[in-house]
Amino acid sequence: MPAADTVLFVSTWPWLGGAQVSLATVLAGMPAGTRCVLAAPSSGPLIDRVRALPRPPEIVDFPELGTAPTLSVRARTAWTLARWILRNRRRLRAVHVNGDSELKLLLPILPLLPLVSRAPVAVWHHNKEIPRSLAALRSVWRLFTRRLVWIPVSYASESELAAAGIGSPQNTAVVPNPIEAEAVVAATRAPRDDGAFVVGYLGFENVDKGILELPGIAAHLVGSGVRILCITKDRDPAALAPEVNDALDRLRALPEVVAFAQRDHDVRNVYARIDALLVPSHAESFCRIAAEAMLNGLPVVGSDLPALRELLGDDAGLCFPPRDVAAAADALRALAGDRDRAHEMGAAGRRRAQRFAPTAVVAQLQSVYELRTPVDVHSLRTAQA
Repeated sequence: MPAADTVLFVSTWPWLGGAQVSLATVLAGMPAGTRCVLAAPSSGPLIDRVRALPRPPEIVDFPELGTAPTLSVRARTAWTLARWILRNRRRLRAVHVNGDSELKLLLPILPLLPLVSRAPVAVWHHNKEIPRSLAALRSVWRLFTRRLVWIPVSYASESELAAAGIGSPQNTAVVPNPIEAEAVVAATRAPRDDGAFVVGYLGFENVDKGILELPGIAAHLVGSGVRILCITKDRDPAALAPEVNDALDRLRALPEVVAFAQRDHDVRNVYARIDALLVPSHAESFCRIAAEAMLNGLPVVGSDLPALRELLGDDAGLCFPPRDVAAAADALRALAGDRDRAHEMGAAGRRRAQRFAPTAVVAQLQSVYELRTPVDVHSLRTAQA
């Protein structure tokens, strides 16, 4: 039996949000010599996806949060994880928790881990903002500074962890989300002969993604030749907030500018239909859809947020002040009026996005997993420089 050949991955969320898609991509790319074990609720799209992999991970089942009283679920989960770690301690290389909520599940057993293993606990931090519950426990996380490795998905996110007093240069290493080009890059462009410049909005009916600003942006684009393709989920209006329904009604009142399409789980079909991506978000830790658009050679017009500026650099898109609908519309008109510039930005974005290749991201994570406690990421930071 090989020593320290096992990585335990922990995910509380059974659905396929961005963090879970990234986790599934990492599991698919792990080298054959690594034993991968996924602790997660045993049903849902995440489990379906990883079970379909050529080398599916072993599954350790625990209940989904919300299916029973929270304290009961947390206690049962901590007990399940503690027993598994104790049984597999000699083979354990690292524990990868896929977010902050997963770290809280481990809290009851964190003090015991040093007694059985020198494996680090790697925390992949995807949150666009520091959750209050995470910040409230900063003194606890400091107690485990030499056991935890925080892995923010961007340098902007790393700065937030440092400002919150949670991460430090000693135990923080940036590793971005992996993007599978084969899954997101359109093979061909959809034919179109109307001459319009089509901009995609993929934030769904999400206030944080800028849905409330979208009608104002669209109103400024009347007569410009710019059209917005608004991707929505198939949801009952009664399930949406009144202000979101109002924004959707205002968008429907501008058919010359706005078209709607239902969510397509094959995003290649969406990227094939657009000339640029609009990201009027209020906060981002990484912005997966922007990275996907970049891989498609599409320019991005987005809110001037630290994570988006980091992603786009100076040449892959245009930024506007958050919530400034007139400035957003001006940026879109500028791109529509200079297709050569839009093409150059798209090409620059495609080059920049190569660093999100799964092989590169998995290699970075493997370097984190090879650390031993007490952790010190100096060597990783030197390699990133």
